[in-house]
Amino acid sequence: MLLWGGHLLFALGAIGLALPLFPTTVFWIGAAWCYARSAPHLRARIFAWPAVGRPIRDYLVDGTAERGTKLLAVAGMALGATGAILVPTGGGTLALAAKGTTLALMALAAIHVLRLPARCAGRHRSGD
Repeated sequence: MLLWGGHLLFALGAIGLALPLFPTTVFWIGAAWCYARSAPHLRARIFAWPAVGRPIRDYLVDGTAERGTKLLAVAGMALGATGAILVPTGGGTLALAAKGTTLALMALAAIHVLRLPARCAGRHRSGD
């Protein structure tokens, strides 16, 4: 079950590469978590990716993030929140509730990211 969950989360993250404002990293963090318990070699492949592997590894293994990574993540959430605010919804109650829920979840995610301990660039704890 976790293997299929990892595949699904990885596919959703891949969609985020093509669709603006659709998240990628959060889905790949979930995929790496699933793979750690079902297919460690696939988690290792995610960790080995040059652009995203290290931040995903830092988060899952050490619970840290570089300052620049944190700023980019929060900036992306702010951009997504701006898009959510500006997209017309027709003003229905359900649409406004969905928009409010989305903004609240983004705010909570931003707070979580900002509260992560900062890892100094270039320094990394040993082990996996």
